Amino acid sequence: MTGQMNGSSSSSSSRPPSNSHRSNGPRSLVTPWSTHDSHALHSTDRSLVAFQAKVERIQDAKKQHGNTIKAKKKAERVKKQRGWCHSMKQAQIFLGLRSPSVKLVRGPSNLPTNPSLDSTPAPLNQFHSSVVFISIDLEMLEYDARIVTEIGISVLDTLNLQGIPSGHEGRNWFSKFQTRHLRISQYRNHINRRYVQGCPDKFRFGESEIVSLHFAMRILADAFEGWNHPPFPAHHHRPPPSFHVPSEHHRTIASPGVSLLDTLIGEDHHRAGDQHHDHGGPTTLQQHPPQQHRNIVLVGHDLRMDLECLHRLGFDPTKVTGYIQTIDTADLWRAFKRDFLSRNLEAIMADLGLQAWDAHNAGNDAAYTLQALIVLAFRDLNPKVGLKEERAKRIETAVKELRERMWDEGEGWSSTDEEGDDGDDGSSGEYYDVM
Repeated sequence: MTGQMNGSSSSSSSRPPSNSHRSNGPRSLVTPWSTHDSHALHSTDRSLVAFQAKVERIQDAKKQHGNTIKAKKKAERVKKQRGWCHSMKQAQIFLGLRSPSVKLVRGPSNLPTNPSLDSTPAPLNQFHSSVVFISIDLEMLEYDARIVTEIGISVLDTLNLQGIPSGHEGRNWFSKFQTRHLRISQYRNHINRRYVQGCPDKFRFGESEIVSLHFAMRILADAFEGWNHPPFPAHHHRPPPSFHVPSEHHRTIASPGVSLLDTLIGEDHHRAGDQHHDHGGPTTLQQHPPQQHRNIVLVGHDLRMDLECLHRLGFDPTKVTGYIQTIDTADLWRAFKRDFLSRNLEAIMADLGLQAWDAHNAGNDAAYTLQALIVLAFRDLNPKVGLKEERAKRIETAVKELRERMWDEGEGWSSTDEEGDDGDDGSSGEYYDVM
């Protein structure tokens, strides 16, 4: 016992004095002001002038930091603007409205015109890269964005436009769209009504197809991967002949590290010799000779949420063979209007003079998005008449809104100055004498 005590005493005496009584107490939450200013830390001058100089140096440092952040935001903004304008130029190149090697000079004579087309520039009929535009739209439940209720697919193959007059702003090409509307059978009775009015039963470009989510993903995958053969049947309500139609009891689960698309393609190869009776007749998988892959351009309006949802389902359209670019009509609108603010698809269609009845139907929206792309590409070729005037009007509106806001915010101060203040906040009508 004694030895232990002596050892303990010896051990304690060899350590530096404990400051446990200080560490157990509350730590100071006040940072010495001098740590914010290295100059003042080593200065003994405590005059008012020195204090004011210190405050000024701190403000200058904050201002310099703010300028750095401002410059970074400006660089990001310019990058976005250039990206939006690049998307517009690419859309025009793919539609044969602009040569990829010639800088387009805006003006009424930059392209040959056809008087019968309402002075719309006649397309060059050289569809660069012979792209296939694939427009997609997903409708999800308002209260759970993870649940997909509809999938819309609309395709425009530029090879089908060869020799066809564009008409006014490309509207003759609308008839060449191939559009499908897939309603997910598990959620066919779920309709959005709170924020938007869903209308899954009002597909305007054919007949809706009620299919399982599994089969819907097969159709979507084939729309992107099946361009060695026509991806769409002659009748909208029938599946492509390259599909093996799965029964409702069949479910496919992708293996770890293997995408759903690869799993589905593997199943198709496995069943290549089988026949399956559905929709009134046999459907046989066909073997197609290898051909050159087509160039795919993914199209959508404000695609971010749609792509995130597809990623969760195991399909990424930007990873398919032949994919070359994504074009978002929300970005095309920004480039056309020279404005950071975009608008919803219905508002853009109305501004372009296009009808978009029964929006928020995935099939309709997919087709409307392609229409908006074509018209925006044509209209952006025209000189921006009144662009400076429009910008000046926007500035005038912003100044007016700022003036009104400042007047509104100043009313409280001015009323206090005019009416006086007796120290009561007006929250109570009772007064008490304090003795």
